[in-house]
Amino acid sequence: MGDKENALLCYQKVSAIKETLMSPNHPSSLPIYTNIASIHLSTEQKSDAVKYFEKSLQIQETLPSPDYLLTHVLRIKTAQIYESFKNYGAALQHAERCVSEARSALGSDHQTVKATQDYIESIRRVAT
Repeated sequence: MGDKENALLCYQKVSAIKETLMSPNHPSSLPIYTNIASIHLSTEQKSDAVKYFEKSLQIQETLPSPDYLLTHVLRIKTAQIYESFKNYGAALQHAERCVSEARSALGSDHQTVKATQDYIESIRRVAT
């Protein structure tokens, strides 16, 4: 078994233990789900990756002070996976929410906002 498979197995065990002790949406599960998603993504298991990125986003949205940068990364990665599945509606949904949050956090003229808007336009071009 390789390093990624071992790491995934360990994270899944920790996740299962946490879910029996706490709610699956407990904030302490956020880094575990994000790490599981990243491992799945690095091994091209995109369906599993998107499931865990979505779980991470659900938790992130319930926090009193969500980490904007983490949310941005999670949304963009999720949008990219949906785009690779040719699910352009879901990709646009995540990317548009990402640009909206970036405007609020950084201002309309920030490079991140512009780059995300460009990404949205590229999805729209492919989707048509």
